[in-house]
Parts: sequence; C-alpha cells; structure tokens
Amino acid sequence: MRRLFSSRVTALFVGLILFLSLPEGACSATVTLSEADCGKSIEATAGDMLMVVLEGNPTTGYTWEAKSGEGCVLKSAGSRYEPARPIPGSPGTFFFSFLPIKPGQAIMEFIYHRPWEKAPPLKSCTLTVIVK
Repeated sequence: MRRLFSSRVTALFVGLILFLSLPEGACSATVTLSEADCGKSIEATAGDMLMVVLEGNPTTGYTWEAKSGEGCVLKSAGSRYEPARPIPGSPGTFFFSFLPIKPGQAIMEFIYHRPWEKAPPLKSCTLTVIVK
C-alpha cells in the first residue's frame, strides 16, 4: 500500500514539475480522448494537454496501463484513478495525461489487463497523435 501511494505521489509530482516548467500560457487547450477515439488519428498542437480517459474497475484486478506513448513527441504528465463512488467495488475512471512537446507522430497504446496474468489483455486502445 505504501509503495502504491509512493508511486502515485511520484507520478503526480513529475506531472506537476512538467506542467510548471512550461512557459506561461503554453497549455493552450486540453484534448480529451476516450475509448470512443481508439483506433483514430488525433491532431494536437505542441503545448496542448492530452488527457486519455478510460473506464475500468481495478477491484476486479484489471487496470489500464500505458504500454507506449512517451517519447520525443509526447511527454507523460502523470496518471491517476478516480472511483465513481466511494463504495468498495465501484468502477471508476483512469486518467493519463500527456504533453505534446514537438511536432511529429506518436502511437499511444493502452491495455486493460491483470498485470500478473499471462493472458492477452481484456481490452486495448491505440491512438495515433499527430503533433503540429
């Protein structure tokens, strides 16, 4: 539990540092993407914030994991999970934030799986981001 808290705090801290290190006014827009956008190509501008929002229920053991996306075109700005209701077993939403940092193309891949199982993911989502 302490390790999970520590990794979430670290991810949040890194995201905050990245956000605060941008010049004032650098985040011109937030582009929100969901499962409905999976398989699509999305255009973004350097300085926008990309927010990938995926529904899930980690109490079942399944979790969304970013398998790719960060690189020279996109920089991860952190991730978090928020339950829909404060009731054990409730589903919720996974949020993954990325900052487009330079023009180019990036493939973002997310898988919904039980990390300890060898089985294929229950779901996956691939997005192509073209940064202008």
